[in-house]
Amino acid sequence: MSYTRSTARSLAVSAAGLGVPRPPRARSRAEARRRALALVQRLGYVQLDSVNVLARAQDMVLFSRLGPLPPDLLTAPTHSGPPDVVEQWAHEAAAVTPDVARLLSAFPRRGSWGSRTRHLQDPTWEDNLALVMARLASAPATALEVADEFAGADRERRHLFETCALYAFHARQLVGVGRTAAFQRLLADPRILWADWSGVPVPTPEEATLELTRVALRGLGVARASTVADWFRLSRGHTAWALERLESLGEAHRVEVSGTRSAASNPWWVSTDVDEGATPGPDDRGAPTTPTRRDRVRLLSPFDHLGAHRPRLEELFGVHYRIGICTPADKREFGYYDLLVLVGDEIVGRIDLRAERSRGELLVRGFWLEASHARAPMRTARAVLPELRRIAVWQGLGHVAVESGARGDGAAALTMAL
Repeated sequence: MSYTRSTARSLAVSAAGLGVPRPPRARSRAEARRRALALVQRLGYVQLDSVNVLARAQDMVLFSRLGPLPPDLLTAPTHSGPPDVVEQWAHEAAAVTPDVARLLSAFPRRGSWGSRTRHLQDPTWEDNLALVMARLASAPATALEVADEFAGADRERRHLFETCALYAFHARQLVGVGRTAAFQRLLADPRILWADWSGVPVPTPEEATLELTRVALRGLGVARASTVADWFRLSRGHTAWALERLESLGEAHRVEVSGTRSAASNPWWVSTDVDEGATPGPDDRGAPTTPTRRDRVRLLSPFDHLGAHRPRLEELFGVHYRIGICTPADKREFGYYDLLVLVGDEIVGRIDLRAERSRGELLVRGFWLEASHARAPMRTARAVLPELRRIAVWQGLGHVAVESGARGDGAAALTMAL
């Protein structure tokens, strides 16, 4: 089977939960949380990040799909009953369901420890790790609280116990059960949360890989094996085996995507469930569609699922993306927190936003158009403006403003549209 690149893009957008209108505003926080949990179940994870220039990444992912939900739905600690969403190391630190957390526990993550490596060689490491594990088996706590209890003001020992807590999160099945107001991770042994956690054996790596690959392919729609593996940071070799197993079960099959490189060793895969809704797209040789107000416009966080794997983003959407916050200022081509602008199934540009809360304004610091959409900057600006106003209302900001001297070839048009 062969898809045009346009059809593949549509599948990817739909699978990411961005291809349908957002629902009416939730009537209660409980309803909003149910919607957020359903999205986490569908996508497998929602990445967490503390940067709050506009809104935290996890809140922006929810807004792009579900509209203006209350903040911190996925990170507020649960005060009664076992949590229905926890934090685990998935793509990165992420909100996942307990079922996915159980699957991920089959793969201890050693983490990137940097200067903390020396603590792993400390002769008291195992004893101190046992102390931390016992502490977190009684009640949730942050790494800093653990350090307070066991090390007091001793700076070196504080670092040691903080490292023990972080190591336990990565490699010893601990989960996060929320974030504090300062966005510190609350850690807990899952056996104190769910009675059956200790009674159910940890799945084998093969079992976990198969199920996580199934979840990843559903969230991606269409992807190469390397992208599927990246969803949960799994081994590419094991993921390739899992895809072939899904193919034998009739749950996945290989496809060709016209306009992309042919690679027999890394083919495109599509979930059978996703593929059932696929329809042939327009010929990719035609001119790109010009965005209108009626098109679906979504602004995507730098950590959004649609752009999580940069090679697929570039191959399907023709966009080379590098997160500004991870790029030194002198090498930053675009903004500090530039979001991708999705119109329908095309990425038409990127926009750098900042919530200036003291002035009550959503500030546009730059607006850049992709080359294929640079011919109609005014029409694109008018299409984006309503979404900017929705974000401003969601964030409690009074108006949208374009910064004087804003960068980008779409900034002047957006100023005129305002």
